Amino acid sequence: MNLAIDIGNSTIRVATALEQQIGEVWQISSKTKDVAGELVQILARLKKPVQKSIIASVKPELNNTVYHVVRSFCRSEPVFASLKQGFSLDYSCYEGLLGIDRALCCEAANQLTAPPFVVVDLGTATTINLVDENRRFRGGLIFPGVQMGLAALANNTALLPPVQPEPAVPLIGQNTRECLLAGAVHGTALFLDKAIAKIWSQLGREGATVITGGSAPVITPHLETRSILEPNLLVKGLFTVLNRYGEGS
Repeated sequence: MNLAIDIGNSTIRVATALEQQIGEVWQISSKTKDVAGELVQILARLKKPVQKSIIASVKPELNNTVYHVVRSFCRSEPVFASLKQGFSLDYSCYEGLLGIDRALCCEAANQLTAPPFVVVDLGTATTINLVDENRRFRGGLIFPGVQMGLAALANNTALLPPVQPEPAVPLIGQNTRECLLAGAVHGTALFLDKAIAKIWSQLGREGATVITGGSAPVITPHLETRSILEPNLLVKGLFTVLNRYGEGS
């Protein structure tokens, strides 16, 4: 059995896989005070030994803690996902540091559909990522996620209340709460539809759209864009990369 750990800005996801089939997936807050303790509780439940493990992180301050917990349950050294090994797409067009989460989602999407494709990750930040017909990562867009946007309004205004996104929201709100939700949910969906359409127009051809992230179930029902919803896209990317380790890719 193999193990994948995704250290995100808001959550840490722990997933198992046996013969490339994803098994159980757990989730804890990445802001909890006892990350090590909660990870130990999860890993202690595993019924089979861990042969190989891989970690992806966008919170470097948690890397050491997670590594040492995982190492104590694994028969080999955990590896940190890096573009230097195991990735099949061409990322040379991108300047500067590319978030490993974005790359992993694209690697997984490449297993689900033929390029070109767009990957939308509706997480703490919302990202839109384009891979062209030659399997080149062309870049994308980053903007505040659904929950982050709502939290920013509540935290930076005197009278707007905190609300949690939900899918059953009218387009035209009849009170402040509904207006906030309409802006967050319908506003995001409308933006995604328009942005994806303009991406295909600029590329000169259309392709598939793959969607993931914690807010995906809330936003996807309101999209006009046909899409593939894959909640475990990032961990699938982790296992895809892990399976290539040692192959010289």
